[in-house]
Amino acid sequence: MPLALALLCGVFGAVGVLAAKPLNEASISELEERRDSIRAELEQLAVLTLRTGAMGTSGYRSFPQEKPEIEGEWLRVDFDEEAIDEVVLVPTLWRYDDEVGYLSDGFPEAFRVVAGLPGEDEGTVVAVYDSSNNLLPRVAPVVVPLGGMVASWIRIEPTLLTRRRRDLRYIFQLSEILVFSGEKNIALHQKVTCASDVPLSDGIWKPDRVTDGGMPYLMDSSRGSERSAHFQESSEDPSLTLDLEEEYLISTIHLHGAYQSKSAPPEFNVNRGIPSLLIVEGANQADFSDSTLLLKHQFRSIGEFAPILMWNIPPTECRYVRISSGSFDEKMANTSSYQGSEQIGFAEVEFFSGGTNIAFEKGPPEGSGITGESRKSLAKLTDGHNIYGFILPIRSWMNQLARRHDLEVELALVNPRLDELYGRQKASLLLLKRLTIALVCLVAATILIGRHLRLRQAARIKERFTADLHDHVGASLHAIGILSSHTKDIVDSPDKLAMALGEIEAMTHRASEATRYLCSQHMAKEAHENLLADLRRTAGRMIANLSYTFTVEGESYLQQLSPRVRSDFFLFFKECLINVNRHADATEVTILIEADSREVHLSICDNGCGIEERAEGTVPPSLARRARYLRSTVKIETPPDGGSCISLVLRNRRRWFPKLL
Repeated sequence: MPLALALLCGVFGAVGVLAAKPLNEASISELEERRDSIRAELEQLAVLTLRTGAMGTSGYRSFPQEKPEIEGEWLRVDFDEEAIDEVVLVPTLWRYDDEVGYLSDGFPEAFRVVAGLPGEDEGTVVAVYDSSNNLLPRVAPVVVPLGGMVASWIRIEPTLLTRRRRDLRYIFQLSEILVFSGEKNIALHQKVTCASDVPLSDGIWKPDRVTDGGMPYLMDSSRGSERSAHFQESSEDPSLTLDLEEEYLISTIHLHGAYQSKSAPPEFNVNRGIPSLLIVEGANQADFSDSTLLLKHQFRSIGEFAPILMWNIPPTECRYVRISSGSFDEKMANTSSYQGSEQIGFAEVEFFSGGTNIAFEKGPPEGSGITGESRKSLAKLTDGHNIYGFILPIRSWMNQLARRHDLEVELALVNPRLDELYGRQKASLLLLKRLTIALVCLVAATILIGRHLRLRQAARIKERFTADLHDHVGASLHAIGILSSHTKDIVDSPDKLAMALGEIEAMTHRASEATRYLCSQHMAKEAHENLLADLRRTAGRMIANLSYTFTVEGESYLQQLSPRVRSDFFLFFKECLINVNRHADATEVTILIEADSREVHLSICDNGCGIEERAEGTVPPSLARRARYLRSTVKIETPPDGGSCISLVLRNRRRWFPKLL
């Protein structure tokens, strides 16, 4: 029901007990702290237990209206002039549906509270409530603090009515009005007047019903142990007598009904233990020889009974009190058609002096003859407990019910906000979890890819180093090997042997220079800082015995190549000349280099017999390998007039980012 109340009140309702910080600005920790504090306080407050399953008076009901706005409707309670601390308005309740349950019915959405002194008709407006106070919907009473102002009457003036659930017509209804001066309800059984007389036949809706003490609640303080036992005496003249142990000035009597039960339906009638004629006497002598009548009340119908029967009486000093059903003659004089219980029994009896229950833990007089189990049972009449637990002062009870309403409404707003924030937090944690998993996977993938790249790079370095050794030193070592084998055949010819050894020495010197050159190129910050000069120098050394032409167009673009590309281009160029010099048997060589911002074209043509006897277009493996390093296209063709022509197309790729591989 609290959640339904919150939904009806609206998420942005101005609840009086809400923390100063708006809910939509509070953090999770602040909301959790507020929720826990509300729950802790709720555990200490009286519970809203409704009085169902028993007949009783309902209160006051006005004439139905067709529109909510109303003027001239009022309900007034007159009493002795007192300092008023607060006024409590108890709503009439109606069962709406299974989800919402009981809610106030006909309680005004806007109203004024007016108070005045004798002779004042207008009075003073002491409290104004409207829709901004968000009093509705509710089940609990509304507490109107007045701060001790002196008055002899109060008037409730509705200005905006609500619909009655039964027929959806606008109406003004109240179950009870309580006016507290200290702990005393000074409006109890006082005169009530209204703006218009509403004739009703059933008697449960009358103006004076709002001060009879009957309310739609059962006192359930949520504290103390349950005590369902009560005292009953069955005889011709049943009575209950208590010794207050000293004289007190008694001004208020509360009798808690013995019919209350936790079974459904209730085990007992609402009038259980209450005679139709109730008499309460006080005395200072144990034999009641000086008895004074404190209360004499004739019940006219079963509808007059309530869970707590309350009366204010003229202050009377006495030590002994006796509750009885009257003498035989008094019973015979009863003209009421209602016949009460033949027994007397209550869950608790309270006699108040100055706001204090002086009957608490008091028992029967000495010499009454009540002993043993009967005395123990009688003691439960004054143990301060009812069937639900500890009995509260009426004012405290009303205040706790009102406070519970405010806290439950606030809690019903805090919990959805917390659920919303928990949902966001859960989504954030889920996202963080997914990002963490993705990050772990990314790190693992990075490690694996990095390892793979390092292995691949190592393999490429190994392959490139092998190729560089082959291109720089391989030919010289191959020639040294051939010459070394040849010396075995000319060992008997000193001249030829000396010539062969000289060539071996020259080849060894050349291989040594090639090795130093290779090392210097790998150690240098910039390989082939002047590529064209290196190309010309290599051509002049390797094909010096041939007739050749060396043509270059776009020389400036050559040096824009990256160091690695320059090195690979140089080795490709050198390998081409080695193949021409070694295998082509050519006499003329034409070298053409054309470079621009996008491509570099290399063409080396000779007039020899071609490169070995292989299928046309087949590129030697050493050239194909270098072309692959350059990511270039290489082809070999045989011109119509013979010889061979090697062509390389190298794209000049601009490097915006460092190369990873």
